[in-house]
Amino acid sequence: MSDTHRFEIPTSLSDASIYQFFDKNFDTWYKCFVKHWSTHHLTHPCRAKDAEINGCMLAFVIDGMQKVARPICKNKNKCITTEEFPDFLYIGCGNTPKSKTGLCETCQQQRILSDNETCLTTNDDNGIYDDPTTGCNVSREDRFVDVDKKISQGIIYTISPCGVIIGFDELYRSESCFMTLWHLFKIIRLIDVYNYKYLPSIIIYDNACSLFIYFWNRYKNNEINRRIVKTPSSEFVSKCSFFIDRFHQPNHRRPMCQKDRNIDFKTNSETTKKINTEAAEQRNSVLKQYQNALSSYSGQKVRVAYLILFHLMNCERNTCDNQFEYNRRYATKVPSSKSLIIFLKEYPTVRNKI
Repeated sequence: MSDTHRFEIPTSLSDASIYQFFDKNFDTWYKCFVKHWSTHHLTHPCRAKDAEINGCMLAFVIDGMQKVARPICKNKNKCITTEEFPDFLYIGCGNTPKSKTGLCETCQQQRILSDNETCLTTNDDNGIYDDPTTGCNVSREDRFVDVDKKISQGIIYTISPCGVIIGFDELYRSESCFMTLWHLFKIIRLIDVYNYKYLPSIIIYDNACSLFIYFWNRYKNNEINRRIVKTPSSEFVSKCSFFIDRFHQPNHRRPMCQKDRNIDFKTNSETTKKINTEAAEQRNSVLKQYQNALSSYSGQKVRVAYLILFHLMNCERNTCDNQFEYNRRYATKVPSSKSLIIFLKEYPTVRNKI
């Protein structure tokens, strides 16, 4: 965040004031988080003990973490639209539910869609998993069609092979293909287009085979409810290669998975050999230490908790010659008196309260 970005810290520590503060500023904070860490390899790449650059931004590694699931509103069919998904995208509601109804205060006042009123899957989606020839024995299909939903599915996040987290989202439904693509499009959309040339062209995911088929079944398709519109984000993804991570690769028995989606079979360069495709699995082992705290937060607090936690994790990971130089620089930087004067001039209400 530059010196030109200002926000007013609430004077009251009541829940209402804090939640309003979070809601007003979170999108800006998250955008700064994504823009900063997605380009950290340009300004301050991570280094291993041997001083070799440690795979910074050689790939987008995507994974989910279910152990941080928390109670949520049971309205699993709450929907949104995005540039890439102009039709309804059913992501669910992540608000904290009321004890008697299982719905949050907002959803109690709205009409709740039943599963047969949605357009969650089509015949070709089922073929991704079930077809004896082209189907895959490993799936991330939506398991909550015709099933009540009372807890979240944790989070999905994208990480660089060096261990720096690029972006994250809570999962209110299953870790399905459309949720994974929504998460990825959202991250890329927040990055400046002129930085696309510095981003990796490789996507690593434990279900990359189905993700690849799902994307190409829909990309630039004009059929309602099964289309992904061409945007800068989706066009960027269309130019990427999809590969299964090495940890899950042996579980995939379909020929396409073993060859086309196998990073070691499809490529043989020194660069791809250095990609740590298990970076997310390694990060999960650290993240699960916080599962009790993260599972207990409300929907209004937990996303800020993730933002702070991941930023601190990234600062710790982003070392130089095994010294926490980058982290110390963050902690010791003191704003100038000029910045403080500008801040007070721009916000007289704050000045009067100091």
